[in-house]
Amino acid sequence: MTRRWAFTFGILAALAANPALADRDTARYTSVTVFGDSLVDAGNLYIANGGTRPDPALGYFRNRFTNGFDYPDLLSLDLFGAPTTPSLLGGGNFAFGGARVVDTADGIPDLQAQLGAFQASGRGVDPNGLYIFNLGGNDVFAAKGVFGPQGIGSY
Repeated sequence: MTRRWAFTFGILAALAANPALADRDTARYTSVTVFGDSLVDAGNLYIANGGTRPDPALGYFRNRFTNGFDYPDLLSLDLFGAPTTPSLLGGGNFAFGGARVVDTADGIPDLQAQLGAFQASGRGVDPNGLYIFNLGGNDVFAAKGVFGPQGIGSY
């Protein structure tokens, strides 16, 4: 009997926490700002490296580490009709392939450097903006020792 109540309570809690049921203060988001690693990089690493990596010949799409738009791009396309733009081109996507939460001093802007670049951009915080933080995978790869020039966590 206790299991049944726990299950019922769990279902009700999940429904109550559903973002689709939450009230919003704004009718629409007014911007998308992205911080993260290769899974959300719109081309910053490509630009910073002078046009190398990710290589379109390897299946990468528009300087991203995906074979199509990544999920922040899809959100931006849906909200504003255009994918995210790399911050190095004046856009709101500050993500870099290979970035980590913890600063590694490897030349790739990690989270603190991305936040610093955002602050230096003079954009200010948009109270109606959507902010995406997508980091951590590279930190796990490094902790497990699978980071390397050809390893899983290379970029």
